[in-house]
Amino acid sequence: MFTNGYWANNLAKTFRIAKKLGSLGLTKIFTSVDYFHQIYVPVESVKNLIEASLEAGLNVCVDARFIGDPYEENKFNLATHSYLKVLGNFLSRVDVVKAQPMFVGRAAESLIKHVKKKPLSEILKEECPGAWAGGTLASPSGVDIDEFGFVSICPELNIGNTKKTTLAEIIEKYNYKDHIVIAELYDGGINGLMDVAFEKGFIPRKSYANGCHFCYDARKFLDEIK
Repeated sequence: MFTNGYWANNLAKTFRIAKKLGSLGLTKIFTSVDYFHQIYVPVESVKNLIEASLEAGLNVCVDARFIGDPYEENKFNLATHSYLKVLGNFLSRVDVVKAQPMFVGRAAESLIKHVKKKPLSEILKEECPGAWAGGTLASPSGVDIDEFGFVSICPELNIGNTKKTTLAEIIEKYNYKDHIVIAELYDGGINGLMDVAFEKGFIPRKSYANGCHFCYDARKFLDEIK
């Protein structure tokens, strides 16, 4: 389960919830600690979440996002390191992932000016990393469900909506070939998506942060011309 930990403002309550989740079969909690999340969620709540989850026998992974190299000095990274420091000894008991944000959605619009970009020719040589939770686009290991019911295997790569059908049915009937963009990405990679978008009139930027940034830009264009 992925959670930002906003609900973990009381340690005793958080322990009860974590213990209940464990009894229902949950094995691992993923949470974020960085500049981008702690603007909204007190780091003390995340610390409660980690402590309670470990006490309940759950595995914990902390996801920390940096701009550029994790030790590059900028306001984002300095803040993220300070938040991680608050976790103290808990950091030695959890998995920690350090990476740049995925440049899709708001990150593509507001953070891209802070990162180095590569020419399009290099971007088109990159391989699509596949489904965000692991596995491949044809056989993903997990899904994300947002507050509107959309089920996705990568940010904004939706495969159904739980307000229209059950999650079980969406997963059971999933075939990547039924989704044009997903099929192009899986079969043809970033170049496959480029070909589809280009045929529709897409004019790419000269440079992008990475393949995900290009993919978001191309998919946004395709969505807007539907």
